[in-house]
Amino acid sequence: QSNNVPTASFYVLDSSSDIDAALDDFSGNPWVVKRDVLAGGKGVVVTEDRAEAKSFIEESIDSDGQVLLEAFLPGDEASMLVVMDASGYVCMPASQDHKREFEGDKGRNTGGMGAYAPAPVYTDGVRAKTIERIVEPMHRALSSGRVPYRGVLYVGLMIDEKSDPYVVEFNVRFGDPECQITIPLIASDLGELLNAAATDNLANIDVEFSNKHALTVVLAAENYPGSVEKGRIISGVPDSTHDAWVNHAGTKVENGQLLSNGGRVLSCTAIADSLGHAADKAYALIEQIELSGSHYRRDVGHKAL
Repeated sequence: QSNNVPTASFYVLDSSSDIDAALDDFSGNPWVVKRDVLAGGKGVVVTEDRAEAKSFIEESIDSDGQVLLEAFLPGDEASMLVVMDASGYVCMPASQDHKREFEGDKGRNTGGMGAYAPAPVYTDGVRAKTIERIVEPMHRALSSGRVPYRGVLYVGLMIDEKSDPYVVEFNVRFGDPECQITIPLIASDLGELLNAAATDNLANIDVEFSNKHALTVVLAAENYPGSVEKGRIISGVPDSTHDAWVNHAGTKVENGQLLSNGGRVLSCTAIADSLGHAADKAYALIEQIELSGSHYRRDVGHKAL
């Protein structure tokens, strides 16, 4: 807000706040409630159920001291990763994540069930607005401090019907699963890019990107995003190739056996000349893997495909 970056209207609520009045102000759309702590990607509730929203607000105030209530932003989501340092910044190809549990964007909110890049909703016009209204003012603010920010600014966007971008969230890291499909699209040297960011030299290097498409599908444990049982046997994991591979996340090896060790267990990623071919390759991998009770979305990339 202090940098005039477009985002949703919001209230910061605490034990002295009138919760019902705040809920009234944002009624007519789903309520968006965000915890003010590190929450493992699951600190947000988006709901049309007033009782659920109020309960989550009260629980969050009780545990965290305060909570954010935001106006709902309709539109299409996209994510852009920006590598920045004191000298400048590099915008990566925009991607689109699939946050909901089931096909058709149904079910509970998750940390991400799959993603693809580049995202067609992120047009040249949207990119220009994003840089002017969001990236530039954030870079000015983050690079002007006593210690300039050096690293990745993950910009979670909502693009409305007028193709205007709004910030849903910032993260200070490569996103998951966006990282899996953005890094492979860097055609130049990744090491050079990261070293330049660490040494305030981004303004002096050229970063090249591939014109290919990348897509990743997450294999999730039974009942994810709820509590999951760890230690189940994973079998059938195929060998990786230069254009299709498995990214391990919630896995571990015990006595030579690959076991599950988290909610989002692994993801199958592929890169190809078209999004359809990338999807075919990624799904060909994940269909070979066996993990009792596991599930994955079968429609990753559907908005573009």
